[in-house]
Amino acid sequence: AMVVYPCVASGFDWVEVQHVWRSWQGLNVGVLAFASSLIALRISQQKTADARDRDFRAAKAFLVEAADELSVYLESCASRLRKAWYLTEQGEKEEKWYRLGVAYDPPSGYRDVFARSISLGDSETSRYLIDFILLFQRLRASLDGLEEDSTKEFLHRSYYVKIIECWILSAQLHVKVDGIFKLSRDSKARLHHMDWEDLRNSYSVLNIPYELHGIEQQTKEFLKSWDANERELSCY
Repeated sequence: AMVVYPCVASGFDWVEVQHVWRSWQGLNVGVLAFASSLIALRISQQKTADARDRDFRAAKAFLVEAADELSVYLESCASRLRKAWYLTEQGEKEEKWYRLGVAYDPPSGYRDVFARSISLGDSETSRYLIDFILLFQRLRASLDGLEEDSTKEFLHRSYYVKIIECWILSAQLHVKVDGIFKLSRDSKARLHHMDWEDLRNSYSVLNIPYELHGIEQQTKEFLKSWDANERELSCY
């Protein structure tokens, strides 16, 4: 437009063309400056996105280590809960109350890794890790509550119910730990999927007697509500 329009409008009068160009000089400078700023902004945004992606990949590199720590913790929880069940049975027979020893400090290394991955990751990754943290907090609260109850003269039957609840939570978290391994490998296949086979495998790995005490039926009831919740969330 800067070349064609002045030439055509002036009938190719070179003097007039130069006059028009001089009168447009300020506009041209402004347009060029604006275009330059847009290009600079685009380059800056791209550099920021690249740096964020590098930071996220660096954070994900530590997800495997965090998942390993959490897996060991869950296995230890399941073992302590089995011992607690035995002590509860013994206490019921002997009319005694035993300190169950189910509550102990979880690993702390995962917290910083999760925090960085949540702040730098995409919405799906962030949601998955936040869901894991919330479920993990439920398990910790249940273990602390069970431990506190075992110092009082509660009915032993209430211990059984709480131990089963902790076992089911441990299995759910174990399935989600497998999902964290997937995230570290950039795989999101079946990330939000959880069915009876997944949980049954986790019960087996954790050596939880799922075929006893109504655990299987309670787990399947949980899956019904979990599926409905996942379908609702997928609409957003």
